[in-house]
Amino acid sequence: MIDKKEARRELVKQVDAFLKTKDSWECVEQVLEEFRVSVNTQVEEIEALSDKDVTLIRMLNQGRSYAEIASALFLGRNTIRNYVQTLYQKTHVGSRYELATKYSHIR
Repeated sequence: MIDKKEARRELVKQVDAFLKTKDSWECVEQVLEEFRVSVNTQVEEIEALSDKDVTLIRMLNQGRSYAEIASALFLGRNTIRNYVQTLYQKTHVGSRYELATKYSHIR
C-alpha cells in the first residue's frame, strides 16, 4: 500500500529537483503540456468504451459480483469473467480496484 504522506514528500522532492534544472516558465509549459496530453488520453479512452463497457463498469463500481452481473444481463458467469478481463486490457488496468478508481465517476 502506498503511504500518502511519503508519496507527497516524494512528489515535492521531485518537483523541487525539476525546478532547479529549468526556468520556471519552461516548467509551467511542460506541466501544462503533460496535463493536456493526459486529459486527451483519458477522453479518448472513455470515448472508446461501448455502452456495454459502461454498463459493466457501473455494475462493478456498485460492488456487484460476477454472478449478480451475469444474472442481471442474462449471461453466464464465465462470460462476465472473460468480458471483465477484456475490459481490464482495454482500459489498461489490472484489477477491479484500479478500474473503480480510474472510472469512479461512472456510477
